[in-house]
Amino acid sequence: MRKSHLFYRCGFIACALLLLAVSVVLVDGSVAWGESGLKLTANILPVSLAYLAALGLTRRPLVALILALALMFMVFAANAAKVSHLGEPVTFPDIFLIEQALSAWTLASKYISVWFYVAFALVLMLIGIGLYYERPMRHAVSWSLLGVSLLGFTYLAQAEKSVDSLYSDTAHGAKPWIVSELALKQGLIASLVTSARVAHFTLPPYDNKQVGKLVAQYGLDQPLEVEQVKPDIVLWLAESFFDPAILQGVDTCQFVPEYCELSRDSLVTALAVPTFGGNTTRTEFEVLTGIPFHSLGTQSFPYAAVVHDEFNSIGWTLAEQGYNTTAIHPHKAGFWQRNRALPLLGFERFIASQNMTHIDKDGIWPSDDSLADSVVQLLAQAEQPQFIFTISMEGHGPFDKRDVLDNAERDAIAPLPGLEGKLLDNWRQYIYHAKRSARAMQKIKAFVEARDRPTLVVYFGDHLPGLRPMFEVLQFKDGKKPYEQKTPAMAFANYELPDIWLPEASYELGLWALALSGQTHTDHYSQLAAATGLAKGGRELDVGAALGDFRARQLYR
Repeated sequence: MRKSHLFYRCGFIACALLLLAVSVVLVDGSVAWGESGLKLTANILPVSLAYLAALGLTRRPLVALILALALMFMVFAANAAKVSHLGEPVTFPDIFLIEQALSAWTLASKYISVWFYVAFALVLMLIGIGLYYERPMRHAVSWSLLGVSLLGFTYLAQAEKSVDSLYSDTAHGAKPWIVSELALKQGLIASLVTSARVAHFTLPPYDNKQVGKLVAQYGLDQPLEVEQVKPDIVLWLAESFFDPAILQGVDTCQFVPEYCELSRDSLVTALAVPTFGGNTTRTEFEVLTGIPFHSLGTQSFPYAAVVHDEFNSIGWTLAEQGYNTTAIHPHKAGFWQRNRALPLLGFERFIASQNMTHIDKDGIWPSDDSLADSVVQLLAQAEQPQFIFTISMEGHGPFDKRDVLDNAERDAIAPLPGLEGKLLDNWRQYIYHAKRSARAMQKIKAFVEARDRPTLVVYFGDHLPGLRPMFEVLQFKDGKKPYEQKTPAMAFANYELPDIWLPEASYELGLWALALSGQTHTDHYSQLAAATGLAKGGRELDVGAALGDFRARQLYR
C-alpha cells in the first residue's frame, strides 16, 4: 500500500507540474511550444517552484495545485487589468500595490468584477475541502520540497549567479530600455523574475564634480541679493485632466468652455508626463523634484523606491525661504505612502481626507469644488507665504455611468461619432468631471484676483485617463498612442507674469513655478536649474520687478 500510495503521489505531482506548464503556455499569448527551450523554461520554472513551495507548506498535492493555479491566473488577470487601464504590464515592484489596494479598498474595488469574488470564494471552498479530505504528506518530504523551492527562487534572484540566458534584461530579444517589451518578448512569468533582478530601489548618486563645474561655469556660487515680495504659490494637480482638443474633430471650447476661459489670459503649455491612466505619484515626483522618473533606473513607484530620507525638492527650496508648505489630498493619507514621502519632500503639513472637516462628493470621489474651498480657506487664513500642493481626486476613474450632483448636465453632454453604450457613458462621465475641475479653478482664480497678496497658481494634468477603448474609437490628431499624449498646464497670477520659457515635461514644471514666482535665486537646487538652462539667464529678475509693481499698487489702493 505504501509503495502504491507513493507511486500515486509522485504521479500526481508529475501531472500537476505538466498541467501548470500547459497552463502557462495557454494563458500567455507571448509563449508558445514552438519557442526556444530557454524561453519555455524561463516561464515554466518559476511556476513549478511556486507549486513545490505550496506543496511544502500544505503537504497536500491537490491543494498545492489549486493554490498554484489560482496564483498564476491571478497574476495574469492583474496583468490584463493593468494593461487595459494603464498600458503597462505587471512588474515585480507592483508588489507595493498589494498593501495599497487593501488599505484603500474603496478605490480598488471599483475596478474589480463580481466574478472575481465568485472565483475567490470557489478557490477558498476547494482549498477547504482539500485540506479536510486530502491526506497530508510526511513532514520530512514536505520540508525537503519547500527547501528545494526556496533554493530555486534564491538562485533565480541572484543576477550575478543564475543563468543570464534565462532572465537577463536582454534575454529572448527584449530591449532593456523598453520595459513594456519584457512581458512581450520574455513571457509574463519570466519578465517578473527579470524585473525583480534588475529593479533598483535607490537614487543614482549625483556627479558632484559635474555639479561644481556647472556652478562655477555660470557664476552661480554667489547667491543673488534681491529683496522682493514672496507670492503665495498653489500647484494644483488635476487628476486625469487632458485637453479634449488633442482628439480628432473635438473642440475643447464646446465641451469644456471653462478651460478655454481660463486659458485666454494664462500662460499655457503641454507636458510630457511619465505615466498613463494611473500612477499619479510618478508625475508628482517629477514636479516636486525636477528629476525625470525614467532616470531613476526603475519602473516602479518613486515614493517607495527612492524617497527614503529628506529629498531635495521645491518643497524644501520654498521652506528655506520662509514659506509654509502644505500638501492637500482628499483621499487616505497612506495611499501611495504619501504620508511618509511628502514630509521628506519638504511639506511640513499634509492634509488628507481624515483631516478635512467638510468634503462634498460629486460622483464617487470628493469634488474639486470642495477642494477649492479648502485651498481658499488656507490662503485666506495665512500670515506667512504659502506653498500649497493640491492633489485632486474628482477626475479619477472608473468612468462608468454613476450618479453625480447634476445627472441632467452630464447626460446633456453631446456625444461624439462612434461612441455609444458604455463608451458614450465614459465620455460623458469624464467630460462632466473635467468641466467641474475647471470650474473649481475659476473659483480659485476669482479669489486670487480679489486678493491683496500676490498669488501664483499653476494648474496641470497628471496623465490621460485610462480610457483606451474610447481612445481607439476617437483617435488622436497627431496619430500617436494614448500614452504618448501630453497633458495641459497653465499658470495665472494677480501680478504680471514675465514672458519666460515654457516647460515641456512635468519634471520642469516645479522649476517653472519657482521662476514665475521669482524664488529661483537662493539655493543649490535652483542653481542647478539655472546651470541646465531652465532659468534662462536670470530672467527671473523680471518677476521681482512685477512683484514690486504689485506691492506698490497695494499701497495706493
